Amino acid sequence: AHYRHKKTGGTYQLVMFAKIEATLTPAVVYAARSKDGLQCWVRPVDEFCDGRFEAVEMATVPFR
Repeated sequence: AHYRHKKTGGTYQLVMFAKIEATLTPAVVYAARSKDGLQCWVRPVDEFCDGRFEAVEMATVPFR
């Protein structure tokens, strides 16, 4: 699944669901390709799903 960050316009691929080790909070691992390679980020699921991101179709995601 691919998502666009509404504020920055960046597009990301959802990589996996995880847990933050210190708190066991459910989290999302997501990634984007850049000129420097693959960059990954982790956010709590609640934050990822609070409206900051919107799902996009793969055909609308530009290749970077």
